[in-house]
Amino acid sequence: MTKVERLGPESLGDAISNEACLIIWFGMYGCAPCQLFEDRCDEALRDVSDQIRIKYVKLRPSQFRELQDRSVIDSVPVAISFRRGKEHKRFEGLPGPIPLDEYRSQLVGIVNMLA
Repeated sequence: MTKVERLGPESLGDAISNEACLIIWFGMYGCAPCQLFEDRCDEALRDVSDQIRIKYVKLRPSQFRELQDRSVIDSVPVAISFRRGKEHKRFEGLPGPIPLDEYRSQLVGIVNMLA
């Protein structure tokens, strides 16, 4: 299983500015697509978890609205990669019908560009 750290929304700024390479997943409690997204990302990133910091933020509805108001995220599920404090790439929604190997290849490509 991928080494994913839980992160509270109040710690986002510190995490983003303190990590050279980082992927943050955003999901919401009780959101079935968010759970599926988390599972697919976990599977896709299993082989590269030692190369990059991965954090997961699970939000309550009020926290989601706050992040929307701050223009951090528009919807969930979403994964955002950061490099030296700047957003690098965003995966919104479910991976869709693409095969897991192709999705893994896209994520590993991003990890390699970040590292």
